[in-house]
Amino acid sequence: MTHEDLNTNKSRVIFFSRLISVLIFIYILLFEFILLPNQFLPKPTILIESFLSLFSDYNFRYALLHTTSIIYAVIFLLYWMYRFLNSVTIKFSSLIPFKLNYTSYAVIFAPLFFSFWLDIPLWGEVLYVFIVVDFQFFKTIHNSLRDIKPEYIIASKSLEISQKDAETTIIWNLLKPEIFKSYKQINITTWMSVILFEYFTALDGTGSVLTSLVLYHDFSGIIAFMIVITLLIFVANLVIGYLHKKFADWEQ
Repeated sequence: MTHEDLNTNKSRVIFFSRLISVLIFIYILLFEFILLPNQFLPKPTILIESFLSLFSDYNFRYALLHTTSIIYAVIFLLYWMYRFLNSVTIKFSSLIPFKLNYTSYAVIFAPLFFSFWLDIPLWGEVLYVFIVVDFQFFKTIHNSLRDIKPEYIIASKSLEISQKDAETTIIWNLLKPEIFKSYKQINITTWMSVILFEYFTALDGTGSVLTSLVLYHDFSGIIAFMIVITLLIFVANLVIGYLHKKFADWEQ
């Protein structure tokens, strides 16, 4: 990463920090002191109470730990699974002669469809997350393989590098930047799908907290819930961005 890129990223962080600060100030000023109580947004004091209530009344701490551990354990496991089985992945991908064009959000609804009729245990949720992440992960790898410039393959052959070594070193390193780029979208999509899955199947986790909030018509609690999840996803994407720059910040 160049010095210019660092300055650009720093400027963006400063801009968004100032923007968020201004929006928070306007929200507090309008909804706490100027506007009458309304159904659009709760007063800031009520919203703060809702944050505290999430953890004291809805056992949100356990729910976050449950969902977070499943999502990121599966993402971590799949990365290393593809890393060690990349030769198999490349051979399997070569059997599909076209790019995969389904959107990331499309993978949410196929497994979710079955949640209305099946009694899903905990391992079923883990399997669901595995399917959702794997569909997106394989799409990224498959499409990226088809974009690798052929001169890299030709050069590896001219240097008498074995096919296995080329797949495990050269090709995988060319795939890494695209994998890390896709992680941010995978992170967002997976969180959305898992919350919906837990909501409809009544499994423990953040989705079950959302079920309780809806059941008790806790509107300010739902907003607090959405803010916490958004912040968690945002922080996770910042970490992903850091890891991308640290370990895979190059292009073909």
